[in-house]
Amino acid sequence: MVTVGGQDVGPVEDILSAGGSDLLVVRPEAGGEVLIPFNREICRRVDLRGKVIEIDPPDGLLDLNEI
Repeated sequence: MVTVGGQDVGPVEDILSAGGSDLLVVRPEAGGEVLIPFNREICRRVDLRGKVIEIDPPDGLLDLNEI
């Protein structure tokens, strides 16, 4: 998974069904996990052949699980 700016976020390890929206469980290289809502507003491009999801995360989404 990468951002629209080219930042590597990490691989998608799992998908959680959470009511009305699925969440992608991403494991960054630095450790921990980040939950990314799988919707059109955030997940801008899904390239199945290239195995890449391009996201446009709102401010702070990638920092939610940092200590």
